[in-house]
Amino acid sequence: MFFPLAKFAENQIFATLKYKKIFRIVKKLFSLLIGLIFLFALAGSGKLYPYNIKNGGVYYVAPWGNDSNPGTINFPWKTIQHAADMVKAGDTVYIREGTYNEQVYISIEGNENDYILFSAYMEEKPVIDGKNAEGTGVIINSKYFKFIGIDVCNWSDTGIWIINSSNIEIRSCKVCNVFYGISVADGTHDFVFENLELYNFTLYGIDASPSGGKDCYNGMFINCATHSASDISQNVDGFALGHGNQQNFSFIGCESYDVFDGFDISAKNTTLSRCSAHHCWNSGYKLWEDNITLVNCLGYGNGITNAELDWDGKEGKILLQNCDFVDAKIYNIWVENSLDSLWMYNCILAGGNNIGLAFEERSVENYHGDYNIFHNDNADRAISVAYTDEFSLNDIEKGGWNIYSRQDANSLVCLDIDSLFISLENWDFHLKEGSIAIDAGTPYNAPQVDYDGTPRPQGDNYDIGAYEYIKEKGDVELYIGAGINSELREEKDYGFGYVIGVYNGKNETINASYYVSFNVMGKEHNQSGEFNIPSHMIMGEAFFIISFSKIKVYLEAGGKEKTREGFVVMGLVIFSTSTFT
Repeated sequence: MFFPLAKFAENQIFATLKYKKIFRIVKKLFSLLIGLIFLFALAGSGKLYPYNIKNGGVYYVAPWGNDSNPGTINFPWKTIQHAADMVKAGDTVYIREGTYNEQVYISIEGNENDYILFSAYMEEKPVIDGKNAEGTGVIINSKYFKFIGIDVCNWSDTGIWIINSSNIEIRSCKVCNVFYGISVADGTHDFVFENLELYNFTLYGIDASPSGGKDCYNGMFINCATHSASDISQNVDGFALGHGNQQNFSFIGCESYDVFDGFDISAKNTTLSRCSAHHCWNSGYKLWEDNITLVNCLGYGNGITNAELDWDGKEGKILLQNCDFVDAKIYNIWVENSLDSLWMYNCILAGGNNIGLAFEERSVENYHGDYNIFHNDNADRAISVAYTDEFSLNDIEKGGWNIYSRQDANSLVCLDIDSLFISLENWDFHLKEGSIAIDAGTPYNAPQVDYDGTPRPQGDNYDIGAYEYIKEKGDVELYIGAGINSELREEKDYGFGYVIGVYNGKNETINASYYVSFNVMGKEHNQSGEFNIPSHMIMGEAFFIISFSKIKVYLEAGGKEKTREGFVVMGLVIFSTSTFT
């Protein structure tokens, strides 16, 4: 029954094609498409899910399923635990949307070539919910295991507990309304957490610590956010790396706010890059161990201090490189013990309500810094040593601090914070045109990109602070093209699925919105959405559509609009017109 419809679609498409080259390509592909229609009929419209099956079987779990079923898409299993009991190395389990009131224990192991994957199906949103249960939601004691797109909420103990495991990946999940968020314990190593959001937790968002067992090591946190702790009376951490001999952790693009301490780091050889800790009740960054580096990081609006070098009984080195520390209530940076060394370059300390840079003990032999900018709302207390030797902004500008410390020979003083940043009111620390931070830094150890990922340097020299100043580099550009594997700036006329892209050439974030309509045998269908694009970046979306239909894609951003029209035949998108205003 598909062939008459296919023949009708073929005639309609070929009648509208303007280019013979496209005609010949589509004619050759069409017979292949007919053979694939039964496979495509099982798929849906929407964004492609970015995880592919490599080896092993594929199984499905759904709230309407039954554990006596074979676990296929049409006859799925009912419980995630049953799937965990049945799979082997290399298998993939897709979890359909719905609520699963069950505790899940993962003990089966994959291997280096065959991970076990538990993933939400397409863009559906399954939730492992503990409202009618007690304890921990998901326990992982495994190796080579991936857990993707599955939320874990409403557990009286821990959302996800990972013990004695290795090569674990947790991606695109939310964990909320729990006592503990995610706990990594007892020697767990070589793990990756990416695109996680944790909120409404009581004692911590994410914690990696021995917990009475072996030390954890080799962990990576990418674009994770912890926020909105549920009990303000608790010493609650957003991210915590517990004491012991833990080491080798990386945080990239992570954020913590509305907790007691944002990042409580007690593991050596740890790097935080392009991270943000703000509006924490106590400190943004609490740094205990040796060889901890913050680069392109932001700390602002925190209750006591933006960055704190805590004393753990042994010497340690902390490096702050191209960071912004702004508007802490007591200390922008607080060094508790003179045996911990602080190395600070290309950093901005500004807007502190009390003291900018505070040394608890009467020694600065542990301080090494230069090419920094000092500002303080209390101009008389820009730097304090043991609360007795204090330096005003005027003292620093005249060289008094350099003579005293033998550091900061090339550092600068700012008397007007509004001249530094685009908007302190909106916590926008991009550099304002004419800012003294522009081209004033040192290239020594400077990162190759800034907080936004913009390459450094953009001018004659490296800028001071987390952001590199960029002059306007062109206008907003809009792209609509066929082919889900196309580059965002390509505008192919035909391909499987389609992509939309926006390049933002402005010095501010802009919003993009899209609207897509399909006319399937006279019936209108549509999808829409929006996203933000930071300055000087290109972002977009990719879609795969299964239908015989006309298609019209509308894209708007930065005051510009673009429309493309065409046809869809079993996933093949063919654009025939393009308009731009």
